[in-house]
Order: sequence, then structure tokens, then C-alpha cells
Amino acid sequence: MLLNSIYQTKTYTTQHIKLMKFLNLTNCLFIGLSILITICTCASYNIYLNRPSKSAFYIIETKTYEVNKFFDLYDYSKKNVSKEDYKTFIKNLDKNSKKEVEFIMKNSLLILNAKDLGYKVVRPFSNRQAKEIKKFYDFVYSKKDVGNSTIQYGKYKFPEYDGTVHVLYSKYGTSKIQHKNKLKNKAVIDAGAYVGDSSVILSEFTNNKVYAFEPVDENYEKLLQTIRLNKLEKKIVPVKMCLENTKGNKTLYANINQLDTANSKHGSKKYIVNAISVDEFVKENNLKIGLIKSDIEGDEMNLLQGSKQTIISQKPVLLISIYHSGKDFFEIKKWIEDLNLNYKFKIVRTKPDDILDETILIAEVR
Repeated sequence: MLLNSIYQTKTYTTQHIKLMKFLNLTNCLFIGLSILITICTCASYNIYLNRPSKSAFYIIETKTYEVNKFFDLYDYSKKNVSKEDYKTFIKNLDKNSKKEVEFIMKNSLLILNAKDLGYKVVRPFSNRQAKEIKKFYDFVYSKKDVGNSTIQYGKYKFPEYDGTVHVLYSKYGTSKIQHKNKLKNKAVIDAGAYVGDSSVILSEFTNNKVYAFEPVDENYEKLLQTIRLNKLEKKIVPVKMCLENTKGNKTLYANINQLDTANSKHGSKKYIVNAISVDEFVKENNLKIGLIKSDIEGDEMNLLQGSKQTIISQKPVLLISIYHSGKDFFEIKKWIEDLNLNYKFKIVRTKPDDILDETILIAEVR
């Protein structure tokens, strides 16, 4: 079955974990203080990384939404993905993407076994990955406070916000797009624009407009501020709607303390928002679309279904989040493949210090 294929029977038993504990015990004692400092300074994350250490360690809280994603990925693959399904899934991926999938699947199991045994510190990252993580954290700590509740990363300014610095660091995986020149004169759809971090990045690749969709009031206000701060009023068009498979109203929830992009399942505050499909929006505005980016907290499949005619007729580059559920991870690529449009695929982890979170599927017709 699939599990034997993916994990190559390397299920981590109690003995494995005890051995790992023994080997890492000395290191863990020395980095303990650093870990506590890291946790205090990275309060917006559910899973933390020890920045000062040469080796990358994960600290796992007892109950976290992030760890639940590992459970969902593992459970879905166990119940729904056969060995042949898995071979089909990785078939049209490049070499690096296949390695990323293997890394995600193996280490998801490692995290789950370690958590079940009460072992809170594991070491899933290679030395090469640890170096990349250090570069990422150097970028995180490069933040400048420029006054008036405004921060700056590189050349871009933002109202103070939490969380998605990885978008700026990784440029949302756009370096992996092979034919960027094809985007230059076409519009871009940014679904789940949050405070506009992805929108400013995507604006670099087109002379046309970026349509930034963000339905949550608090996020939308910060999106407007980001556009003004970076003088991008002529490039980024804010749209206070969510993208769905049909037009109408939709109920969303968001955690207003973290100002996450809203979704239909999790969050403390309820929103009733206007929804539209990509196909309807494109038709109403007579747009030529070069790229669609989507990070809308697990509603990606509905967005894709509402984008079907645009995808078929215009074949835009797709940057689609696949980390919210096991079903999204395995089924979104298949849905696009079944359109028979000759898309090629890459899977990219855009946040170096995470195993699964912020993983995207890049689809591009070449």
C-alpha cells in the first residue's frame, strides 16, 4: 500500500524515538534557553524553530491547529491514496518537487509519532535546509520600524501585521515560474490578498493590474494602507469580495487577533461577505489573465471550479495553496491535470522553517 511506498517502512517506533532523545539530549540542554527565547519572540506561530542553533529543531505544542494538518494529510493518504495513486501524483513533478513531497510525507509521520510519545523536540531538517532557514530568519529580523505603525521589509512598507513574512522572503514561489515574460501584459488575480504582501510581490511581474481579493474588514483596511504606502494605486486594485464557484453571499470566520485570511471553518468572528467566481469577474471586466494565486484557507477547490472556463481558455499560471487539507494536497493537482491542458507542475514549500504549512502547487503550461 501507499504507506510502505512513501515511508519505505520507516515508521518511527518507541525505540527510534528513545534513541533520538538520547542523541539529542545534550544539544537540547544547551539550546533550551534559546528555544524559550524563540518561543517568546515568535508568538504568532504554533510550531517554532530555534534560530541560533546550527541544527533545526521543531518544538511542538500539545494542541495546535498546525499539527492537526499533519494528521489530516496522513489520514487522507492512508484512506484514499493507493500506491498507484501516489505514483500518478508524482508523475509530472520535477525532481525537486518529488523530494519535497517525500520530505513532507516522511516528516509528517515523524512529527505525529513524536507527539504521540510525548516527545516535543524533533529534528527533521538537513544541514542544507537549516542554512536556508537561517537566511529566512535573518530576513525576518531585518524588519525596520519606520514610524507611524509602519514596518519595512526590503523596499516594501506595510502597516504592522503578523505572520506572513515568508511571502516576501520566498516571493511566493515566483522564482520557479519558467516563462515570466508571458505575464507582462496580463492581469493577475490574488485571492486571499491578506494585507497585500502577496499583491506587491505579484505586481513586479506585470505591467497590467493585480486584482487583490480580500473579504475580511480588518485585513482589507490594511491592504488599502499597503497600496498607499508603496504608491501602487495604479497597479493593485483592491476587491472586497471572496472568490468562489458562484456569485452570492458566503459566511466566513476569522481570528481577528491574528487577522488570518478568513475561511468557512475556523475563527472567532463571523463575516457575511460578497462572493463571485473568477469566470464571472473576468467576463464582467473583460480581462486577460496571466496568473491566479490562491491562499484562501482550504477553499481552493471551489475557487478552481469557478475559474474553469478562464483556465481552459487562457491557461494562466496557477499558484495554489495545497497545505490546508490532505484532500487539497492530493486532489488539486489531479483536478487540473484532468482538464488536459498540458500543465506542468511543481510543489514548493514557501516557508523554509515549516514542513507542510505554506506549501503551494505551481502549474504552468509550457
